[in-house]
Amino acid sequence: MDFMQAMDDGSQPRNVFIMRHGERIDFTFGSWVPYCFDEDGNYIHGAKAYLKDSPLTNIGIFEASMVGEALKEKDITIDAAYCSPSFRCIQTCDAVLRALDTSNISKIKIEPGLFRMARMVS
Repeated sequence: MDFMQAMDDGSQPRNVFIMRHGERIDFTFGSWVPYCFDEDGNYIHGAKAYLKDSPLTNIGIFEASMVGEALKEKDITIDAAYCSPSFRCIQTCDAVLRALDTSNISKIKIEPGLFRMARMVS
């Protein structure tokens, strides 16, 4: 059965939206790691995994929210959201879904196969 035959049975076409993450801290501020520790050497923003998994900047979260709002304006509905386990990607996906006001998605589906390890911050 080809695509057009499948459409004749009354089913709706499916759309797949693929996006990358918003602006990340390490690309924006370069060597950001030294600025994330307090005077006692405690990491301020989270686990040491951030060395390889940079979070988003506030601009990155704002960008993702704007994408969600644009999708909402176009009456786009999201039935499922698959996401890399990378923190910046989870932050991006969460911001898009919040802006979409998506009450029908209870969880972001984390897919390890979508993860691409960032280069080591020196």
